[in-house]
Amino acid sequence: MRFEGKVALVTGGARGQGAAIVEQFLIEGASVVYTDIDSDAGLKRQDTLREQHGSDRVRFLRQDVSALDSWLEVVDFVKLHWPRLDVLVNNAGRTGGRGLFEGDATEWNAILSTNLTSVWASLRAVAPLLEQSGHGAVVNTASIFGFLAAPVSIAYQVSKAGVVMLTRAAALELAPLNIRVNCVVPGVIDTAMLAGVPADLLATRTKRAPMGRMGTPEEVARAVLFLASEDAAFVTGISLFIDGGYSIN
Repeated sequence: MRFEGKVALVTGGARGQGAAIVEQFLIEGASVVYTDIDSDAGLKRQDTLREQHGSDRVRFLRQDVSALDSWLEVVDFVKLHWPRLDVLVNNAGRTGGRGLFEGDATEWNAILSTNLTSVWASLRAVAPLLEQSGHGAVVNTASIFGFLAAPVSIAYQVSKAGVVMLTRAAALELAPLNIRVNCVVPGVIDTAMLAGVPADLLATRTKRAPMGRMGTPEEVARAVLFLASEDAAFVTGISLFIDGGYSIN
């Protein structure tokens, strides 16, 4: 298995896309620490995963990624259970935001703090552990809506565009430490985050993709594992689109 003996840290891992990423790492032999702001969902998921993959390979820790001090706790938690860390996946995020003249600074700051500033904080906190592994890998989660502008959800779009540039800048700075940094760029993915999207808008977005369907969390997860693996050992600073062609149409 590609990740036998390795340790991965995944944020937002209790449900949806994050849960699929955690599951794929476990299937591929990794041990996993995953965090989530929802303690109930996180602990319930941990029970299921331990039954399937063994209690010694998976640990859950509640975390609000936008609380920057929380990253010190996460690093200590990883060190407590394993002597190494090989992979960081910044998957946690939030949707929302409105047009330029709607919403307020509180909403704007909350979205950027969760989606972008948390990624910056994670890199600063976790890079020393990844460096010690000798071949660290980071995979951030952007979005096609960080590339395609629309007069809605501006804070979300800006946060995801920021993740793309942060990925590129961090890849440049961390390459001498043998840490690769890439990001996935999901399109319309069939997760609970789509629950608040009006049905007509969701149908329009789904039809826009040349492949004519939504993606699945497992399809995103497999792309994350590729970028985190030695199969991508000479890949850094890229944005890998998983969008069924949405961004080219």
